[in-house]
Amino acid sequence: MWLPIKRQVRIIVPKILTTKENFMTRNVFRRILITLTLGLIIGSGMAFFAPGSKAAIQQTSEVADSKQQLIDIVLKPKSQSDLDSFVYHSVDPTSRYYRKFITPKTFANRFGQRTTKITKIRQYLHQHHLKASVYGGNLVMVVKGSTKNIENAFKVHLVNVHDNGLTYQKSKGAPKLPKSISKSVYAVFGLSTYSPFSTTQSLIKPASFYTAAQSNSSQPAKYSPQKFVRRYNLGSLYANGSSGRSKTIGIISFANFHPNDVYRYWDGEGINTKNNRLSIYRTNGYKGTWDGYDETTMDVEQAGAIAPDANIKTYLAQSNITGMVNSIAAAAGQNAVDALSLSWGQSEAQVAYEIKQGITPKKYNQILNLLFEQAAAQGISVFTASGDNGAYDGIATGMTNGLSVDTPSNSPYVTAVGGTTLPKTYTVNKKKVTITKERAWGSEFLYPNYKHQHFFLAA
Repeated sequence: MWLPIKRQVRIIVPKILTTKENFMTRNVFRRILITLTLGLIIGSGMAFFAPGSKAAIQQTSEVADSKQQLIDIVLKPKSQSDLDSFVYHSVDPTSRYYRKFITPKTFANRFGQRTTKITKIRQYLHQHHLKASVYGGNLVMVVKGSTKNIENAFKVHLVNVHDNGLTYQKSKGAPKLPKSISKSVYAVFGLSTYSPFSTTQSLIKPASFYTAAQSNSSQPAKYSPQKFVRRYNLGSLYANGSSGRSKTIGIISFANFHPNDVYRYWDGEGINTKNNRLSIYRTNGYKGTWDGYDETTMDVEQAGAIAPDANIKTYLAQSNITGMVNSIAAAAGQNAVDALSLSWGQSEAQVAYEIKQGITPKKYNQILNLLFEQAAAQGISVFTASGDNGAYDGIATGMTNGLSVDTPSNSPYVTAVGGTTLPKTYTVNKKKVTITKERAWGSEFLYPNYKHQHFFLAA
């Protein structure tokens, strides 16, 4: 049986927003850009739940015909090679496309799927009584309708899976579309509602959280944003006016937060901010949940503390890959943010396992890359959390004891950001392990001491 593993919450190294021309990610470039941008991400507190062990017997039941479904059709770009080339040239000082970032409308015309093809897909879906809308850029189409109509249109059979205490929806059979429109489609997903992103239920209810914040409105000095600013020499940036002024930070998350909590935190830290800097976009009309609200709250608080003059727009969606992809597509399509922060992810080994189980689309990584390329083409930097275990991210779920980095931080079109491990002496199995100087955050130096202890269970 798989057990949930709670990831540790950490604050990782942020950078300060300057000009939009500099909002580019590091791994896609051929040269290092020195310009500082904001990359504030909180290491998520998600737990990982994998479907049951190999010996487990899954039970299924029928999904109600009238249940309302939301799925995505990812559309093929006109030319993947042209898109790749443009993104690379946009950061090449010798290219005529250097920093020539484009709008979602221009992106759609140059790289997105053709409007005529999208119209044909819409017409087909309408024949099956399904509604469809497309995000700016013409890469992702959202389809809504009843189970019965979805099954008829995509030639699938949807069932509820009951597996070791988990219940989620899954498709029997791969989705199929008529050849006349399938050539324009890159992938179809959302038929599975399995969620790898799950937080531990908080004991503090939202109504009482603000009261608690009032009675303890300031952090201990050793955890304050001011100490972070001093340690990493950010004061000179503020002195030059690089405080996020006229810029907007986008944050992808899955739980509600109370704006009063955030403003109270900033007040307690002596950070002067304007009263209208926060906004929320509810992806696909998502009403939200308060399970995990502390994670979203911390993301917003810390981003606003380090870039005190930046606006912050939070994208909230259902806690599954459909919700996450749609939030990224919405952020890119709106083109309203200068940087996008995503602190949720899972190991490559976990993703590979879920793809094999048929609960994650085979082209999941490619879908994310496509959206990250759109963001890059428009001058939006995307910062993602590297995960609590760095290059050994899969060890936390027992998937592997070898190399396995975090997804989507494995994308070449994002900047993967992690924290640091401070000097300290640890005692593990009566053996001392000493970190003599600050280093990249990770705990792999402790693994040899855990070798004969089975902390992670695998199937």
